[in-house]
Amino acid sequence: METIEKWFDAGGAMMWVILVISVIGWVLFFERAFALYVGHRLASNAFIKQVVKLVGARRFREALDACNLRTKHPVVKVVRAGLLRADRRVKEIERGMEREMLDALPGLQKRIGFLALLANASTLLGLLGTIFGL
Repeated sequence: METIEKWFDAGGAMMWVILVISVIGWVLFFERAFALYVGHRLASNAFIKQVVKLVGARRFREALDACNLRTKHPVVKVVRAGLLRADRRVKEIERGMEREMLDALPGLQKRIGFLALLANASTLLGLLGTIFGL
């Protein structure tokens, strides 16, 4: 029965490079998972229901105060942008909310493209290792 150490010795230098890329990929994966699921934790359904109820009762100031309690969350920022424009036309409200969504998107997608790059690089390095092994 072969051990992992023997596989790495048989695989040559490319196996070690792929291992390093794999470790970097896992670190990025867990960082993004932590940032998105723990860092942006919010009971969004309950928050939205609360804000919709307040807006339905035309209590915009209280709805805005609910948004000010959680200013970091992207959903809260979008809702807050709409509430700040509540006295304007619907198109202006939508535009303000869309602008806020576009501002929040880069923070949510940060380093995601790098994961795809690492996956493609690992595949190509595996093929290169196969060629070197011939």
